[in-house]
Amino acid sequence: MESFPPMSADFPAGPALSDAEAAFLQVPEAERCRAHLKYLTSLPHVAGTPGDYETAEYVLNQFKSFGLDAVIQNETVLLTAPVEAASAKLYSADGTTLVYAAALSEDLLDPTADTPYRNHSFLGYSPTGSAAGPLVYVNYGSTEDFEYLVAQGVNLTGAIAIARYGSIFRGLKALNAQTHGMAGLIIYSDPSDDGYAQGQLYPNGPWRPESGIQRGSVVFNSLCGGDPGRGVDKCGIPLEDLIPSIPVLPMGYGDAVQFLSHIVGAPAPASWQGALPFQYNIGPGAFARIATNNTQYTTDIWNVVAYINGTDPVEGEDYVILGNHRDAWVYGAVDPNSGTAALLEIARAYGVLLQGGWQPKRGLVLTSWDGEEYGLLGSTAFGERFADDLILHAVAYLNIDTAVMGPQLWVTLVPSLLTHFRQTAALVKDPVTGNPLSVEWDGSYDIMGSGSDYTVFLDALGVASGDLLFGGAYGVYHSVFDSFNWMETQGDPTFQYHEACAQIFGLVGLRLADARILPFNYTEYAYAISTFYLPQVQQLATDAKLPVDFTALTNAAQQFASGASKIMSRVEQAYNNPNYNVVDLNSRLFLAERQFTDPNGIINRKWFKHTVFAPDRENGYDASSFPGIVDMIRTGNATLAQQAITSAATALSNVGTFLSY
Repeated sequence: MESFPPMSADFPAGPALSDAEAAFLQVPEAERCRAHLKYLTSLPHVAGTPGDYETAEYVLNQFKSFGLDAVIQNETVLLTAPVEAASAKLYSADGTTLVYAAALSEDLLDPTADTPYRNHSFLGYSPTGSAAGPLVYVNYGSTEDFEYLVAQGVNLTGAIAIARYGSIFRGLKALNAQTHGMAGLIIYSDPSDDGYAQGQLYPNGPWRPESGIQRGSVVFNSLCGGDPGRGVDKCGIPLEDLIPSIPVLPMGYGDAVQFLSHIVGAPAPASWQGALPFQYNIGPGAFARIATNNTQYTTDIWNVVAYINGTDPVEGEDYVILGNHRDAWVYGAVDPNSGTAALLEIARAYGVLLQGGWQPKRGLVLTSWDGEEYGLLGSTAFGERFADDLILHAVAYLNIDTAVMGPQLWVTLVPSLLTHFRQTAALVKDPVTGNPLSVEWDGSYDIMGSGSDYTVFLDALGVASGDLLFGGAYGVYHSVFDSFNWMETQGDPTFQYHEACAQIFGLVGLRLADARILPFNYTEYAYAISTFYLPQVQQLATDAKLPVDFTALTNAAQQFASGASKIMSRVEQAYNNPNYNVVDLNSRLFLAERQFTDPNGIINRKWFKHTVFAPDRENGYDASSFPGIVDMIRTGNATLAQQAITSAATALSNVGTFLSY
């Protein structure tokens, strides 16, 4: 994922802490975060299971105990689950002699990670099925990897692919494999990416042991967000085109070493070599049989939502949303319940302020999403159910997911929120160095693609969004080893960074709710578009030798920059004049993000409406800036690429006009 620098290393100081904000920072406690995480990781809580509902009730009761109005909102969704254990067997090249049967089970390495889920080698939305064929190594399974294999004349039809995790979303590995006629897919964790090549293995270090299995969803997430079974009307794509048609299963590198070491054929390129101790070959020369037995069913999941009403007679109808998903593939100590623990401490701190007489100017909504791991199901259902109100009144959506895995602050957001995050980081101390977090963080940021619950808010509704986490060495993603013991021994033993996360994340939300003038900075946004996003897409078209004209988009970017300059001048006037009527100014500051959307959506991906940001179609996790244009350049269709340029230019022009009042 590419990070972008801020417009300037320096940034203006934000407003001084109010009494309420200073009081808020004193409330979150590391030990309370620890207690929340201890409970939340005491039982597996996969979406739609009894353990999941139990954690929903826990969050609900905690919200209520803090004095917040809170409810559970049921959503009915399509899920899959294993009926029997999957299998993967390696045979001699002629398919007659069994060489190895994969264990597909995680070792018992710590006392907080013993569960039958250790034996679930399962990927959400993988169909039931079996497949047999020659084994072909496809590297990360990306579009470029498959193009290389085709160019080399490798016969993919009817073969079993083995791909390593990383580079792109796992569901798109499955899409690429089935598109090329492959019969099945194994996805394994290579030690070069998150195993022994990175450092000490768990339980002696933070990295993935050889039995560690990465679970996850294989929905085609870059085509549409949310429940793939909810109908063609939302996505414009039928269910069968949103989930794999071939069996897909994950395995650890302790199993994968047997499969990969028996593949012969042409040597893989140097960039395809992992850390296992042999030459990686493409194949064939080995034969594999895999089988999955999963059930597809409809069930309820449970969002938990708490409300704090705004009190301003005009702006009190507007609100800031803070969200974290609660469901996990097993225990989810890092992903996602480090974020849940922080969110609960934020809720407690807001409750303390309410008890002291504080009343926010704008509303605050705290959300514990469900079904994120399957494909952002709960947050998307909420976003679509309340779309009309969100479009009118949501000031911003703030997300924490894998909130704590180490000490380094990482930020992902729309550029208009960058200054606000930096100003807030200046008010919170790093618990180890004692420096303001703004000193420890250089202000660089990632742009938002997909992979967490901000997707519906930004990409579909045009609500400005931001996400933060404390990053570090983390190799147990989506495995049984993402446990309380891992967090207590590797990630954040003192839970001080959980406390710091609650402080900065809660303060970002609190200052948005109480700000006299909303702290959006559109000059930063205009800088990013003109300096990074627009030149990148222009270069992509040049490299593709596609005859398209960017004049309209270049002019629109200049119009947006002009509008950004004008509204920031008004912001400065309002700061200097306490009698300035800020109601219309604030409305334009938060509603401007809506103007980036095209109601018709991106070409062939109509659910994604934002013309500047969406998940990269071929990657799934990373963002694509000007995604509609990028998609059409890749197809080589100059007519549709020009149409996408027109759509983006119209949006940028609309934003510029909206800000130039």
